[in-house]
Amino acid sequence: MHPKYHDVLDPAYLAYALDVERNSAGPTGDLALLRQQYQETSHRQRPGDYADLHIDDSTVTSRDGRPIAVRAYAAHQKASQSLTMYVHGGGWVLGNLDSHDDICADICRQTESTVLAIDYRLAPEHPFPAALHDCIDVLNALTVSTSDRLAKLQPDSLVLAGDSAGANLVTAACLSGAWPASDVFKGLVLFYPGLSANDALPAFQEHREAPLLPQPFLDFFVHAYLHGGTIEPTVLTSPLLATDLSAIPACHIAAAEHDPLRDDAIVFTEKLQAQGIACSLDVLASLGHGFLRVRRSSEPARTAFEDACKAMMALHTGQFSTTYGSGGAP
Repeated sequence: MHPKYHDVLDPAYLAYALDVERNSAGPTGDLALLRQQYQETSHRQRPGDYADLHIDDSTVTSRDGRPIAVRAYAAHQKASQSLTMYVHGGGWVLGNLDSHDDICADICRQTESTVLAIDYRLAPEHPFPAALHDCIDVLNALTVSTSDRLAKLQPDSLVLAGDSAGANLVTAACLSGAWPASDVFKGLVLFYPGLSANDALPAFQEHREAPLLPQPFLDFFVHAYLHGGTIEPTVLTSPLLATDLSAIPACHIAAAEHDPLRDDAIVFTEKLQAQGIACSLDVLASLGHGFLRVRRSSEPARTAFEDACKAMMALHTGQFSTTYGSGGAP
């Protein structure tokens, strides 16, 4: 992290980012160690109390007969027909059901909807389109299939959400053509989404030494997902390339000013609004990539998370407006 960030970042976020840097093997290190460190860092942020929730692990059968692990979160005594499917971040390389367990639990608490997390395959062992196919297969089990349906989770309302690479995956799923009409999903909620491989956008240049996602890590993740760089970007790897966004539902995006992915969120919002798709954008001035991790210790991160949850609730009930968020758009 460049020292210039020390004076502009929220103190709680800065402390977290410095802790991650001290305990990271880096993108050129051992991948197994990097994944272990990611899990350990994630677990240090967990509250550890889930007594108020019912949590159920199960599987969905993939298109090629594999089990895809999923985890459902529901509030005790509060049956909900609203479902939020959450796809975790980690550069398509890191993370699993446990790494974002606390985030999913808090979304369940805040929105009073059932939350379903999925354990998609990771790159580089499974490059594009493996992770996307897993997301689509789980969504098919929720919205299309009659033989492999998640019987307890037949939703009246389905919102898709994700952070970073997970935000990329849920957006790409909407654009995949499997659901050509935007009304299949009630909405989309994206946290600091990675939606392009376009390093010409200003934020990529401004934040090459940003906290948590400096240029070497960003290059490593994209290279791993795109099969060593042998796969050319398409709308399914880089949704900003899409010209027709009619399959995208109403959307709320929470982004961070000090993030190389900031402009992905801004440009995507502009494209959605130009096509008449409702989209609210919250750009947090004192935060960087991965700020959900400090939503319990950082006031701006907490507010951004709560505003996003309010947007989720409004999307579920059809009462969404474009006024969620206090960070503002440039």
